[in-house]
Amino acid sequence: MLSEQVLVGTLHSPTDPSTSESTLSIYDLHTYKHLTTYKRSSTAKSGLAVTSSHIYAAQADKAVINVYDRSKGTLASTVPFTEQFTVLAASHGGAFIAGGTENGRLTIWEVTSGRFISTGHTHLQRVTTIAFDPTDTFIITGSADSNAYVWSVAQLTDLRSSADRKPERILDHHQREITSIVVGRANGPANIAITASKDLSCIVWNYQTGLFLRRFLFRIAPLTLALDPVDRAFYAGFQDGSIQCIDFHGNSLPQPAPSSTSHRLFGSEGRNVPITIGEGEGSRDGRKWVSAGHDSPVTAIAVLYEGNFVVTGNERGEVCVWDVATGSLYRRVVGLKAPITALHLLPPTGFLFLSSIPTTHPPPLPLKPRYESLSTSSTTSSSQQDFYFITSQFLTHISPSSPSQQPTSYSSFRPANDLSQILSSAREMSLSTGSGIGGGLGGVDPRKRVEDLESELVRMHRSYEQLVGLHKGLWERQARWMVEVGVGGEKGGEGDDMEE
Repeated sequence: MLSEQVLVGTLHSPTDPSTSESTLSIYDLHTYKHLTTYKRSSTAKSGLAVTSSHIYAAQADKAVINVYDRSKGTLASTVPFTEQFTVLAASHGGAFIAGGTENGRLTIWEVTSGRFISTGHTHLQRVTTIAFDPTDTFIITGSADSNAYVWSVAQLTDLRSSADRKPERILDHHQREITSIVVGRANGPANIAITASKDLSCIVWNYQTGLFLRRFLFRIAPLTLALDPVDRAFYAGFQDGSIQCIDFHGNSLPQPAPSSTSHRLFGSEGRNVPITIGEGEGSRDGRKWVSAGHDSPVTAIAVLYEGNFVVTGNERGEVCVWDVATGSLYRRVVGLKAPITALHLLPPTGFLFLSSIPTTHPPPLPLKPRYESLSTSSTTSSSQQDFYFITSQFLTHISPSSPSQQPTSYSSFRPANDLSQILSSAREMSLSTGSGIGGGLGGVDPRKRVEDLESELVRMHRSYEQLVGLHKGLWERQARWMVEVGVGGEKGGEGDDMEE
């Protein structure tokens, strides 16, 4: 039997006696029963991230993330950070936890290695929302400065780009604070992202190219967004407790040209004309969903796996289920005594074709952030332990194609030999460090090994830079030659005949 569950995060206000102790709770959306409670967490809006094995809750009153083990239902660890997070998001693969800060930083915590990455103050104001794309290739951040940035995960996590961590592109068509961002589930180059803002609009983008597609205008500012499972429509929650559904296949979008084969969302017809969404109860596009007594601001929204129901949470502490077909309130799941700050629909379980597939490996255990830089040699034992951990992981996941053939020196620009030499040095360092931090194998000082290895890496990097310069010069010469032959080839041919 298919089972769907929702994880609910709440905010506890010490100054408000009406709010009880805040917790994280899981409810079954088929039986509407309470299943699990995780205590000791008070999360701000969008301060909750979920992976297949763990729950990460950024605390609203301190720079701490509580990590819960989903299999055991217990608090696994409490991880302190240097800055408090305003929002939190997990990559779909569970390897990265992205956070935003009050001063506009984007941070990435690689939970499998403990590596911690932080950008500069790129946003001018606090980060208000974060979203990963389906392939974990990009991160999109929204801020109170009205801009949304698209970041490359590969560029952010590159060890060589620590001084050049900048967004790939800027989505800057809003005039006020970004309140929510959702990313489509398509994996192709035409995937979309939707941004909501306090300027009363939602904008649809092709975030991989930065192309502006459509702008939708509302009567009041949208606070939170959710996207249909197959990107047919999006849902917006508002301050007055109402919800509106915007159908991409409805009549609000201009009809494409008869010869056009593209989706009307991507068509160029009327792209720069904002689409005003009405509130008519009977209209197909922009139909406003309201219910008696449901007038508290919608703080979180999500769509079920089959797309037939929408789940919302509001500031009054109510978790409600809405029927998409009728646009009416289907059921109130629970009424808590604290504002709802986050909703996460857990992946559905009970598929027959997946129940017989065994788990091939256990989920990765999150490691606490390591702030020490690996690019500088340190005499402390902690940095040596960090290097031993990194080299162990490196040797576990990478092995040379022919381990018996180890080069005695670096040949000219041969990556296979360079990789083999790196692995050989890493093995020696791992052995020497493993025999004791205080003394290395055979009297070799581990710190000296670190310095030697770093020097070799610097020399290799310079060699590759020379190779790049050589290739660039050859390409420029070849290009100039082709241009000269193409432009003056006929004249040159006549000159040759005259000489003959």
